Amino acid sequence: MNFKIKSILIVSVIILFSFSMIAADTVKIRTVGNAPLLGLKRGQKIDSVDQLKMLMEKYSSRVEQGLQKVGADFLYQPIMDAVANGKVIEKEVPVGTPLKWMLFYSGKKVRDKADLVWAGKAALPVFCIPVQKDCKDYKVIIPKACGNITLAHVADSKPVCGIVVSPAIVNPGEPVTIDVSSAKCAPVSEVTIFFEGKKVETKKITSDNPVWKADLKNPGKYTMTVRVQGVDGEFTNSDCTAEVTVNYPPVCDLKVTPEKGMVGKTITMDASGSTDKDGKVVKAEITILNKKDGSEVDKKVLDAAPFVWERKFKKAGEYGILLKVSDDHGAVSANNCEFDLRVEKRLYFLVEGGPGVAKGTYTGVAFARAGIQYFIVPQKFSIIASLGGAFVLSGEPFVHHFLSNILVNGHFDKFFLGAGIGFSSKVREATLSDGVMLAEWNSDFDIVLNVGFDIIETAAGKGSIFGELRAPIKEGYTFEHYHEILFGFRYIF
Repeated sequence: MNFKIKSILIVSVIILFSFSMIAADTVKIRTVGNAPLLGLKRGQKIDSVDQLKMLMEKYSSRVEQGLQKVGADFLYQPIMDAVANGKVIEKEVPVGTPLKWMLFYSGKKVRDKADLVWAGKAALPVFCIPVQKDCKDYKVIIPKACGNITLAHVADSKPVCGIVVSPAIVNPGEPVTIDVSSAKCAPVSEVTIFFEGKKVETKKITSDNPVWKADLKNPGKYTMTVRVQGVDGEFTNSDCTAEVTVNYPPVCDLKVTPEKGMVGKTITMDASGSTDKDGKVVKAEITILNKKDGSEVDKKVLDAAPFVWERKFKKAGEYGILLKVSDDHGAVSANNCEFDLRVEKRLYFLVEGGPGVAKGTYTGVAFARAGIQYFIVPQKFSIIASLGGAFVLSGEPFVHHFLSNILVNGHFDKFFLGAGIGFSSKVREATLSDGVMLAEWNSDFDIVLNVGFDIIETAAGKGSIFGELRAPIKEGYTFEHYHEILFGFRYIF
């Protein structure tokens, strides 16, 4: 026999010996009931889960001692709890099922045997007790015919996702807490945030630090999905999802009427047109500022509809009115609504003057008056009372004379039109004009018309240009020869 043939024979013998040793180490169990752990007599069997529960309690010391022998004492309490709570499945173990170890009672001692296989003639009826401990799934079985506790299978537990998002509704700029601490057997949870179907961000969160403070900027609905990593390091999809809504801030709307105010007259500041896309407006805060120095004049918080504030102003001036509104989730309008309000006085002093002509020979004059203007209806109707004089520029037959007016003006935005009565002292001596002898133009009451336009407008006052036509009422004074036309500038303050 040559060397090559000898080598092949030696290797074959070693392989056969190895398989025989493996076969020799695996114990084939063909019958049960010879050494029952739970005190059954020969031929007895456990008929129900209730009976199993009673026997486990009675022989709990044997169970605990046996688990200690195989280094599985950590399974004692989970097994006892599962049986006590009825978490037991009745099934059959097929022939050929390998068993890692079995606990039995023989010679008044709890004993154990490892590496077994069920090799009976038929499937073995058992109670199956699934137990999970430290992310391991243990399938513990107890044959009904013997009550011996047996470990059939051990595997890594499948990761279980868990996610809690709080709060469910947040305002823009507020963080959202994403907590995956409820996940089980998942060292890492991969959370992906979607906004309106589009991926926003993905973050891996470990079980050691399971909280993520996310910043969701845009108002709307966000969805979080989770993939979990098992103890084997592989990621799997899960059915865990969560939703959070970023609240839309309310939109303010401010209407102020009238748009130009008058001292002592009610100003209405109306925020009832404010809206909220995903809720309702519950509060309006209106602030009045002095535009001159920015100081706060007044403030009012309205916490019920219709969010209207009516107020009278005691002082004239330029005011800024600011509105911000809040919704039912505490969000505040992103931008304040602002309105610039001018509050004017009712009573003004006035000065006015300018050039003019007096009819007779149309002699030039210059006039100046002072007086008051009082607004009966703000921006609509006013009364003017003024007095002064006209100064003749070219001498005889005209003389310097006194002028006074009481007028009622109607105002149409910047345009005004008025009429009233006036009084003039002697205007002219008797004179010959165009071959006609004209009588003296003596002191008398006048009919006065005026029309004008505002060219300067501030809270402190207004400047206007105007024209005035006046003619005496006295009989015999014809308009053709007795009237004055004045053009002037009026300033009220």
